[in-house]
Amino acid sequence: MLQILMFGAFDLRRDDRSVCVVWKRHASKLLALLTLNRNRTLQDEWVIAALGIPESALPQAISELYRVLGEDRARLRHGNHQLFFDATGIEVDAFTFDSLISRADRGSLEQAVALYRGELLKGWQTGWLSEEREAYVAAYLDALDTLSGMEAKEGHLDRAASYLRRYVDIYPQMDSAWARLVEIYARAGQTAAVAQLRERYLRQFQNRSEDGERGAPSQRVLAACARALNHPPESGQSAAQHSGQEGLPARAAAHMAEPIGGTMPLDSPFYIERPADGLALDALRRSDSFILIKGSRQVGKSSLLARLARSRREAGALVIRTDLHKSPRAVFETAAALLTDVADNFIERLDLHARARSFFSPGRTPTLSFESFLRRAVFPAIDGQLVWIVDGVDRLLERDYRDDVFAMLRSWHNERANDADAKWSLLTVVLAYATDPYLFVKNQDQSPFNVGTPLDLDDFTISQVGELNRLYGSPLADQQQLDALYNLVGGHPYLVRRCLQEMALQGTAFDDLERAAASGGLCADHLERLRLAVQRDPETLASVKARLTGSPLSYERFVTLRAAGVARGSSPADARFRCRLYEIYLARALL
Repeated sequence: MLQILMFGAFDLRRDDRSVCVVWKRHASKLLALLTLNRNRTLQDEWVIAALGIPESALPQAISELYRVLGEDRARLRHGNHQLFFDATGIEVDAFTFDSLISRADRGSLEQAVALYRGELLKGWQTGWLSEEREAYVAAYLDALDTLSGMEAKEGHLDRAASYLRRYVDIYPQMDSAWARLVEIYARAGQTAAVAQLRERYLRQFQNRSEDGERGAPSQRVLAACARALNHPPESGQSAAQHSGQEGLPARAAAHMAEPIGGTMPLDSPFYIERPADGLALDALRRSDSFILIKGSRQVGKSSLLARLARSRREAGALVIRTDLHKSPRAVFETAAALLTDVADNFIERLDLHARARSFFSPGRTPTLSFESFLRRAVFPAIDGQLVWIVDGVDRLLERDYRDDVFAMLRSWHNERANDADAKWSLLTVVLAYATDPYLFVKNQDQSPFNVGTPLDLDDFTISQVGELNRLYGSPLADQQQLDALYNLVGGHPYLVRRCLQEMALQGTAFDDLERAAASGGLCADHLERLRLAVQRDPETLASVKARLTGSPLSYERFVTLRAAGVARGSSPADARFRCRLYEIYLARALL
């Protein structure tokens, strides 16, 4: 059996033995690129650009790869300036990692962490890897964080510390991970380890400063060290002893430790329905042509989409969900690549006996090819409603061919009236996005964004925060505390839940929570990710600094900040930070 190792050093193995010690003429990078874009047709031109090689080098790399694959050479097909690699049945460590992470149970996370031997294709300096590499690092860190929390909750402090040590080794910029490691050492009574960790933290922070990062060492880390070195641990005292769970509704109490962030579990008692929920369900029941859900980052779009999908499945509809956030970069290089990938998704989910590539040919436009695929392969297989949910439409808005794809979608709305024999009236498309599409779509008469049912998903209102407070057992004792929390974090779903969970689970007093949140300690992970995301993009960083210093924002910059979930408002003149906590933290970190 073939194995491809992509974590750490790249290797191709057959029956646990390396097939080739020395790779020649870019063949290893070609195989890695094809594997990450498994079972997708790639244009020669894109492959050459992605690998950064001369055009003449591609045939040499293909020839070398045929030699290395040996008896499996039939997996690689090249013709009509296109490459295809059949990865079916090949054991790829990165794909196994993905599967284990998606299960999210303890055993699977432990296996995933053990499988991660280092960053994806370590040492390779290629632009096409950046998104995939970042995604795998983030998933690995989240798994370490989750496992550490599980071990600490059960009192296995050595194992909890081992996971956090790996975390700070990989990502030393995350100050909150250092603080949690200090706290674990303190609970275990390992004051010598705390002292060593403090020195190590200060050394790495000095390295950060030398690399141009502004700011001061985390007060949360330093304060945790001070407490650990001056006070004995709370011998055997657990967080559960301080919890305020007695006042929780019974169903909510069972879910109190539910992780916060990402798509909420379908059975979560803490999901708050907003007007968009009911309106979206009504539009689905009517089989509207398009449902357009706009909302900034971390406002709850994915959680809403999951509930819409469940509702229609329970009603007997077929539901296909395409998450463009998770699609590799190569999928977006051409309209043909994107639509072929979407067709493959339809085939897999509907269990169709068809091959997507057979509907696409160089002599026909990709949009007409995809419509032919729907008419000839999909529509004959359905009897009732088909719901296609597309999340992450923002990634499509960035592409040059967007107008062609959106014109295709808009034409389906018209087909409902013009082609009574087809099944267009059974198809409902749900588009979810954060960026205002009117900035990108040139011809509004050929856009689905002005014929569908538009819905805005916004942060919680103060009454919705009050309802969430009740579900958590009313840790906010009165209206004054509710107003104070809303003034600090607004209706930001993640921040509100994080604060209420802290009070309900840990018994934290409101005054202590307010100070911890305002200082950045309580929501440190979230705020540090925000800072790193802002600093990663020069345009976003300039926009945030402009807003912090009172400088005017262009409409484009305002829309960028609003889509990123950093700002809110209806216009640049009305622009304000999404919540006061963001403004306090970003001003301290960036100015």
